[in-house]
Amino acid sequence: MTTRFPGSSRRSGSPRRNGGTWVALIALLLIAGSLIGITSLIMPQILGLVLVVAGFLFFIVLHYFTWGQWLTRYLEENSQEDE
Repeated sequence: MTTRFPGSSRRSGSPRRNGGTWVALIALLLIAGSLIGITSLIMPQILGLVLVVAGFLFFIVLHYFTWGQWLTRYLEENSQEDE
């Protein structure tokens, strides 16, 4: 079993294929933002809920990248020791 790392020579996709993903992501974020904006016209207190959810998401993303960097570095060191 081999492990592929982000810095490996094989690339997972071309920039053209990733372009569609970015367009879809931006469209989804715009739709979600507009729905939250419309809802805030009816319920002004929804801003507090959005801030709490955004705070939770921030910590999840922070831990994901922190542990991902640590684990990638750890796996690279172990694979070099095995060789």
